[in-house]
Amino acid sequence: MTGDISGGFPNQVLSGSIIQGDPLYGTILMPGQPGPQGDTGFGWWMTSSILQSPGNSVVISPVTGRAVQVGDLVQSSNPGSPGAVGRVSTVAMWTAYVEYYGSIRGPAGPKGDIVGVANVKDFGATGDGVTDDRASIQLALNSGEGIVFFPAATYIIGTQLDCPANRTLIGYGATLKKADPSVAANVALLRNYTLAMTPPGVDMQPGGYNGNGSITLLGLTFDGDGAAPGRSSSNMVTFNHAADITVRDCTFLRPRGNHALEFNAIKRGTADSCKFLGYITDPGLAAQSEALQIDCAIQGAVDSGATDGTPSRDIHVTDCVFDTDGVNPSPPVAVGSHAIPGGLDPWYDGVVIDGCVIRSSTYRGIHMISWRNARIVNNQIVMASGANGGITVRGSSHVLLSGCRVSLVEAAAGGPVVVSEGSDHVTVSGCQIAGGNNAINVNTSNKTVVSGNLVYHPHGYAIVYDNADGGVIAGNFIDGPGTTGGSAGAIRMSNSTGPTVGISITGNTVRKHGISGVTEAAAGISSSGTDIWAFANDFLGLANVSTGNAVNTVPNRI
Repeated sequence: MTGDISGGFPNQVLSGSIIQGDPLYGTILMPGQPGPQGDTGFGWWMTSSILQSPGNSVVISPVTGRAVQVGDLVQSSNPGSPGAVGRVSTVAMWTAYVEYYGSIRGPAGPKGDIVGVANVKDFGATGDGVTDDRASIQLALNSGEGIVFFPAATYIIGTQLDCPANRTLIGYGATLKKADPSVAANVALLRNYTLAMTPPGVDMQPGGYNGNGSITLLGLTFDGDGAAPGRSSSNMVTFNHAADITVRDCTFLRPRGNHALEFNAIKRGTADSCKFLGYITDPGLAAQSEALQIDCAIQGAVDSGATDGTPSRDIHVTDCVFDTDGVNPSPPVAVGSHAIPGGLDPWYDGVVIDGCVIRSSTYRGIHMISWRNARIVNNQIVMASGANGGITVRGSSHVLLSGCRVSLVEAAAGGPVVVSEGSDHVTVSGCQIAGGNNAINVNTSNKTVVSGNLVYHPHGYAIVYDNADGGVIAGNFIDGPGTTGGSAGAIRMSNSTGPTVGISITGNTVRKHGISGVTEAAAGISSSGTDIWAFANDFLGLANVSTGNAVNTVPNRI
């Protein structure tokens, strides 16, 4: 048996992948006794692992370094049973025992070639990179089998595939590529809805989260071929009105416009360890071009479900990469939303973006609007020249930004971190933020906490509060504010869009940039706000407060 473990199965602990033909995991040593249904392709096989844990009590996958678990799906590259698919049934010292489901070649029982597994090639898919395989793959999806397997190959898709509920699509090494634009100019590659799937007499207008759900995609590559002449904008993979959608180890290449992956009115959606590479942007649409969009059902095609304003919620985006493909630029926006939910619940609730790498996005890295109880943690974001901002928080509530590294290579209109448009209870903590115009810009938002951040060489101010009521700026280290044209202060309290009132500024440290020919900041704080309190700050070599309204600088506020 080769390869690592795949997620999406009951009691699955690990997240991993099937690696076809990987010799490191071991090979089939010997067949065991046939199981009770051996005549239909079942049997027992013993595998040998290369690595064991201390004490040899569990089998370790050398691909991920994680323990093999009962229920993990594995695949054989043994010449005697190429492509055999099985699940781990027992894990013992030095070995893992696999319940063998059958070879991908030839029939193995009344259900087809593999018990419980539909191989798209057994339904007529060629995978030759030329033939339109959509119809054959759709037959496999509609076969009733819970697992749909794509052998490594390139499958041309002329019209979108419609995925029923309760499916796991596995395709490590397999690519689904849009057909020539003359055949498929603006259709999706895969979606979870269609009128054709509706039983006669049943109203096809799923609302809420009642559409086709419990779908898992593992290891597939989706190629939008967006630069092809005649290609027009469309989503590549889209899920509407459903629950429990998992996309893991997938790669999304070269979409044109719209989105590579869309979670629209989805509850419990996960994108884990995926890559979003290259993007072809239509003119003037950068702000609406998220590679991964988190959306609400306020508009859509006639067969996409009710436009009832249902927001996506409990979406987790973890360990994903957003970058160029070596030819085409990165997505304009890596992850975000641009529509405000309607209905009774106007929030995208419980979004988590953790451990992602965003390189050279041309507009914004992460864009929030109407997000609530969100955690944006441990992400690395380096924006392209001319980008509008790094992380933007608009009209959102109870948001944590922590442990992120955000860098803009030049003074940008928005800045590395922007909190605006009525947001409240936003915390920016423990981040490293470099460059940009005003590094952390809080505008028209209340009770924002900015604490424990390292702000390095902003082109203007390091931290700005404008039209902000209540909030704390504490324990930040600011290195070299005003590196381009100087600034009046490192921290600015402004009334340019409305009054800034009741801000506490404490325990911050500011150091000059020392760049020859560039004006140094005049003071630690520049303020035109009211009821501003500052104490225990270290503004070495700077004035305490520049001109403007008085700032209270007593040791403690009582």
